[in-house]
Amino acid sequence: LDDVEVRRRYPKERLPTATARSISTRTALLEEIGRVRAAGFATQFEEIEADAGAVGAVIRNADGRAVAGLAVTCLVSRIAPRVEQVAAEARRACAEISARLA
Repeated sequence: LDDVEVRRRYPKERLPTATARSISTRTALLEEIGRVRAAGFATQFEEIEADAGAVGAVIRNADGRAVAGLAVTCLVSRIAPRVEQVAAEARRACAEISARLA
């Protein structure tokens, strides 16, 4: 999503949260989306549920438009030490799937 679409979907600055670690403001969400765009993958550690973590990447169609995502989810204690490795594998898998959609 571009920033305009994020603002449209979340017109209020305060966001609902699931845990104390959830992103709680639209400003923080936009900052996180910027980091995700730059890194090419997203992470979440206990933002939705205690002890749960995930690393995700985007799948794109032939036009380069995001059409799906792939996430690897497990206990934070298992995924946190391996974020870079898991992210690289997720991005590789997404690139392969994206190429097949082209």
